[in-house]
Amino acid sequence: MVCDAAQEAASLQQKRGNLQHYGATFDMLLSDILDHYRTFGMLERYLKNPSRMASQLELQIASHTQALLIEKSIAFTLLIANILNLCYVILVLNYRLFCHHLCCKLHCNILSM
Repeated sequence: MVCDAAQEAASLQQKRGNLQHYGATFDMLLSDILDHYRTFGMLERYLKNPSRMASQLELQIASHTQALLIEKSIAFTLLIANILNLCYVILVLNYRLFCHHLCCKLHCNILSM
């Protein structure tokens, strides 16, 4: 799956003429893209648990870059939490509105009997 995505990305760059611009071969570009996928795969583990980022030795990342990654990761997590919270509130309000509508309908049906 990663290889397919990397192959597609490299093909797109080739179509855009970027290989000729930088004097690179298709294989060089593909290798570079695969390296980026592997690096992100390693980095992703730490982004899921940002507190481990500062103590990790696997990736050589400057401390200010680590701090920025941690800050952005936490901000993203908070954004997702806020969106989920908002979705929950909307769901609860819609449920209450539905229940109120159903109760009114039942009440009207009982009165019309």
